Amino acid sequence: GDREKALAAYRAAYAADTMNYVAASNLAGLYNTRAEYDSALRYSVRTDQLQPTPASAGGVVMSTLLAQGVDSAEAAFHAALKSRPALANEPVAQAFRSVLYVARRQDDSLQALLATLRASPDRELRVSGLQFSMIDALAHGQLDRGVEYYQSLASLNSAASGQAHFDQLYGATVAIRITGDPDRGLALLDSALAGRTWADAAPSDRPYTAVASLYADAGRPQRAQQLLDAGLAEDPTLKAPDARTQIDGTRGDVLLAQGRYADAIRLYRRTIDGQDGVPLCRSCTDYSLARAFDLAGQPDSAIAYFERYLAVPEVERWFGAEPGVLLPLVHRRLGELYDERHDRARAMEHYSAFVDLWRDADPELRPSVKTVKARLAELASQ
Repeated sequence: GDREKALAAYRAAYAADTMNYVAASNLAGLYNTRAEYDSALRYSVRTDQLQPTPASAGGVVMSTLLAQGVDSAEAAFHAALKSRPALANEPVAQAFRSVLYVARRQDDSLQALLATLRASPDRELRVSGLQFSMIDALAHGQLDRGVEYYQSLASLNSAASGQAHFDQLYGATVAIRITGDPDRGLALLDSALAGRTWADAAPSDRPYTAVASLYADAGRPQRAQQLLDAGLAEDPTLKAPDARTQIDGTRGDVLLAQGRYADAIRLYRRTIDGQDGVPLCRSCTDYSLARAFDLAGQPDSAIAYFERYLAVPEVERWFGAEPGVLLPLVHRRLGELYDERHDRARAMEHYSAFVDLWRDADPELRPSVKTVKARLAELASQ
């Protein structure tokens, strides 16, 4: 693939000149996309040595987190602050503190920092604060709070870039994937596509694949295929080689909605094979495969891929697509699958994780929590 060729080219360039900053920087990024974190760390360190900047220091710390874990990352962070005290006032330092709190599950500290980031005069910090806050709200079933952050984030990004902002997509995602109300989700999607914002937006600003996947998840594969076809015809960015993974994933969603599970699985697997052996979003691919095997009546494979989803570092999931939506749903479904296999200990482990995530969920989600709590009590009494 193109990325494999790029990797070979940058390797050759760096071998010819180890002072080549561009080669070192691109190698760090490419190895991160391949989830080869030890190699990514090596080139991140070299990038920082060649041209030390706040961004390169942040790259070292993040690569350390993914390669060696949170303790080593925190040590690298403090070492960077000690050698370059001015970093403490840079946006990357504040953003990385939030990442550390996520990795350590220090919720109170995370909430305090996110509030600081959202109020920052620095636009980059506000964007990070709003993005992380939205993800955190979704992960805890606080949908109303999540929509506030979504709208603020979308407005901030729209003001800076001039890109179109589709208010209905958040509500549609919540209705279709969280609250189980596909009719409401479909109404919101239809409204978005019939509105002036969609009509006036440049084709490259229209989220064709995201909307197509939502239609598929809501049980409308024909409409989903129409949206995907329109995107392929109108959006030039979907013709780029790197868009193949995105397109295959959406086609997989359509096939899944049609009940063609084996074909969907084949395409989801191609989202891995089509990008040099590594998907652009590992947790997304694992979730899609788990869901496909689950619907196909293959619980062992479904469990394996749900567990693979959970094995992806939490910080990496936060930077993937819709991690806040998926995490509680994965725990609940794993609890059910293990329960069906009479694996009491694992069922209770995942049911408990689900209840903990949604312990302060919005009222419309509490019946689900109540049902799982009741099952937990039954299992505990056995």
